[in-house]
Amino acid sequence: RFREYVVPWTKRYAEVFQKHGLPVIFHPHGTFVSEEVDMSEDILSCGCDGFHFPEMNPAKLLKERLGGRTCLLGGTDIVPTLLRGPPERIVEETEGFLSAFSGCSYVFMPSCSLHRGVPLDNIRLMCGTVRGF
Repeated sequence: RFREYVVPWTKRYAEVFQKHGLPVIFHPHGTFVSEEVDMSEDILSCGCDGFHFPEMNPAKLLKERLGGRTCLLGGTDIVPTLLRGPPERIVEETEGFLSAFSGCSYVFMPSCSLHRGVPLDNIRLMCGTVRGF
């Protein structure tokens, strides 16, 4: 269904917004890049300026398959990491993403939106880790 519906519609949206000078970031949910799955060409065919990757998409494979071909956006997982911690895991995961995407067009951000209930101290720790990296 992704190739049948999402890709063609996303291409249409991207064309309209880009015609007006607006960048387009694609943020689907699910596994798009893994050892078993490679939908990188489908993602690129949408013509978006960036791919905000969701959880469960390994940074190393994202960089190998999409790095240098589109801007990658994403990072620390919301539920297992930012919601639950512990602080060491937040720092480790955040630094891991920053290291993994060194040398390519990358914007660090959480893996999705910041949900109600995520401790502000955890968000502050993540942001401080990025600033100190």
